[in-house]
Amino acid sequence: MRCAARRWPAPCALPAPPRSLTLVPCARRCTRPLPRAVASGCRPRRPCAWPGERRDRGVEVDQVLVCAGVRSRAILERLGHAVPMIAERGYHIRAQIRDEQTGWPADLPPVVFEERSMIVTRYRDTVQAASFVELGHPDAPADPRKWARLERHVADLGLPITGPYQRWMGCRPTLPDYLPAIGRAQGADNLFYAFGHQHLGLTLAAVTADLVTALIDGATPAVPLAPFDLARFA
Repeated sequence: MRCAARRWPAPCALPAPPRSLTLVPCARRCTRPLPRAVASGCRPRRPCAWPGERRDRGVEVDQVLVCAGVRSRAILERLGHAVPMIAERGYHIRAQIRDEQTGWPADLPPVVFEERSMIVTRYRDTVQAASFVELGHPDAPADPRKWARLERHVADLGLPITGPYQRWMGCRPTLPDYLPAIGRAQGADNLFYAFGHQHLGLTLAAVTADLVTALIDGATPAVPLAPFDLARFA
């Protein structure tokens, strides 16, 4: 049996899991909890408000950007958009590196175990095994059998990863054509949106920010945004 592989000796990677990143500039500006946005503050063409919210508690803003992942669907559908987005739920387990000599190597790039549909990634002081794609409701309970199966894969393969494990399940915002939604809302001239990046939210964050900045500023985006407009689902 012949085997083939390709190795990138210096891949780009985060030193720590994404949720541990700190948005320092925002943290410096935000000295109090941000209030919930209400649609009445977005100047919709017809009356609109969130259930349980009073109009006089809205927040006056010049522009609003909806980038709330799978939760963006409910916001944009209230303004008349069709948003056929689903939660593409993924599972992973993560363990601390206790011994650099015997643990998962720090210089090893992400490794895919194709026959088990599992990828193992080293971070600064943890190692993570991830797998599974589960289409469902974002609020549905996690399936503990999937974490248990990941732990069995690690044990069966004899990987240098030891528990206890931190278990995680998250919802990737995925649209039917696997393209993100980037554009201006049809019900409010100062409401913009950027979501639906499925597995690539962090990867595409910077270029999406550039595109949205150009759109809000009235400049010409670097690429045409028509393919990403929610009008494609109308």
